[in-house]
Amino acid sequence: MAGVRRYRLLSFWVLLALALSGCQDGRVRDGSFEGKCVSVKDGDTIEVMRDKETVRVRLHGVDTPERRQPFSDVARRRTQELVKDRVVRVEVRDRDRYNRVVARVFVDDQDLSLQLVKEGLAWHYSYYSSDPRLAFYEFRARKKRLGLWQDQNPEAPWDYRRRQRRSK
Repeated sequence: MAGVRRYRLLSFWVLLALALSGCQDGRVRDGSFEGKCVSVKDGDTIEVMRDKETVRVRLHGVDTPERRQPFSDVARRRTQELVKDRVVRVEVRDRDRYNRVVARVFVDDQDLSLQLVKEGLAWHYSYYSSDPRLAFYEFRARKKRLGLWQDQNPEAPWDYRRRQRRSK
């Protein structure tokens, strides 16, 4: 009887560990996949159709302006122009706290994160990325005063979100 209880208890912990580690969703957690971009939520979040399932994807390495921030609509529209209704390659890096897939997204071998930074429509999110190309192209866009860098003192999205949370 004690052996059966011990077996059940061990089984319970193993199943719990597997569930918490996300093993049941490993097909989206690791590697890469291709699918059609069916929706653009904002400049750095899109939805991709994969095996009849919509996967929400957060672009890795960048942060675009939040709604109600200058250039938010410009970044969202540009992301739409680049990927909406097109087949994209999603190279998964992680999942975020909102359970979105965090990934680099490519359309025709063009890195969407890199393109948005080059055009001055996104910050290099250096807290989560050490990609030297993103850092370089942000520096270059700032120097050329492209996109959001036209503003005298643009507010980073993470600072904007923090300020919004404090004011509530």
